[in-house]
Amino acid sequence: MDFEYAYSGEQEAFRQEVRAFLDQRVPPERHAPVDPESLDDDTFAYFREVHKEMGARGWLYPTYPKEYGGGGLTADHEMVIDEEMARRDIPRHFSNGLVLPSILVWGTEEQKKQFLVPLLTGQETCYQTFSESSAGSDLAAITSTAVRDGDDWVLNGSKIFITNGVHGDLFFVAAKTDPDAKGSRGITMFIVEKNMPGFRVGRALKKMGWFCSDTAELLF
Repeated sequence: MDFEYAYSGEQEAFRQEVRAFLDQRVPPERHAPVDPESLDDDTFAYFREVHKEMGARGWLYPTYPKEYGGGGLTADHEMVIDEEMARRDIPRHFSNGLVLPSILVWGTEEQKKQFLVPLLTGQETCYQTFSESSAGSDLAAITSTAVRDGDDWVLNGSKIFITNGVHGDLFFVAAKTDPDAKGSRGITMFIVEKNMPGFRVGRALKKMGWFCSDTAELLF
């Protein structure tokens, strides 16, 4: 029995299209570094531009709906893209994997258009912010709070070890909205834009986490 996956002629034609784009756009010397010390802001910025061009083609997040900036393609198309990028050791995504499906499933139509479109097209990045100095894998232990103030929420607290946070445009922030709730209850996720008043991002430790990236400390 042959267990090797066989692509259709249409899928292989799509592979040649993706391969031709990557061959033209990304020279062989541009790839994810083996040595963490070789990653710098210039390398990150370079691949941000590559991602924007892929996003314009619907290739950055190919299975997401077209109306929100995705490609409206199949999982087979995504597999082809993954294989071609992995063959060149090119970073696939920068935004965190929990953010996009959360907005797609639970976001309002206004939120989807405001946040999904720039994220799925690579114009912006978004990172989750769970870890604190006394809370990491135990999310229920976070101390950051969000208090309702009219139509707004006021966040207070800090996050640490946020991978690639220094490059973030948006942040998916976990904060307690009900101080009386026990455990993980009473925690709400907020999207915070990098230039909001009272929000500061600074480098925490260098060369940690996925893609050997800097981590950030966030202060609210």
